[in-house]
Amino acid sequence: MKTKRVNLPDSEREQNTANTYLNAIFNKEGRFITSQKVFDENRSLEENDTHNTNAPLQTLIISTDKDNAWQFFLCLSMGVKEAASYLASSFLEGFGSVKNDFLACVAMKIGVLLQDPESIAIVGDDDIPLDAINLAKKCVAQIDKNAKEVGSKHITYEEAIGYGLTIDAILESNSQPTFSAHIIDGSIKPYAEYVELSGNNTAASSCCMVM
Repeated sequence: MKTKRVNLPDSEREQNTANTYLNAIFNKEGRFITSQKVFDENRSLEENDTHNTNAPLQTLIISTDKDNAWQFFLCLSMGVKEAASYLASSFLEGFGSVKNDFLACVAMKIGVLLQDPESIAIVGDDDIPLDAINLAKKCVAQIDKNAKEVGSKHITYEEAIGYGLTIDAILESNSQPTFSAHIIDGSIKPYAEYVELSGNNTAASSCCMVM
């Protein structure tokens, strides 16, 4: 998997900021554990009696859910199977994303195929649409390839974005909505607009904000 940087800002200061983020190390296991913890804490906070009247808390939850959903997607694209159920929940409930039942089904089936216990328990005997199952199988084949390529290497945020784009490319080539297009911009996703797949990789559009 190869990437290239595109459409970097004209401002030297903004360009340096983008490059700093894209060059940063992305530890997929560490990122998942952090996002998982914040996601679970957010759901607990929402059950608190003061949640509905605490505007700053609501804003914080909305903000962190956006980053959580994005990181769940990137982690799953590199084989962190536990991220599947969290990404599916994000699309089912609109946590940091635009609600999309189809993407939730694809994410959940990916988790089942990767033998994630949580995904298996949640799906149970529920039927998943055949088109979602078929897409999930294609995604898992790419995820397995990505995971093998990453191995135990230290990768950059730019590379993590690239692995995410390989999954989106599968959805896009099958005329289906992509994960990245339905995850709302938070504090880190916007830098993905400066990354595209290159070389022999399947072309995928850069990430865009959904209003």
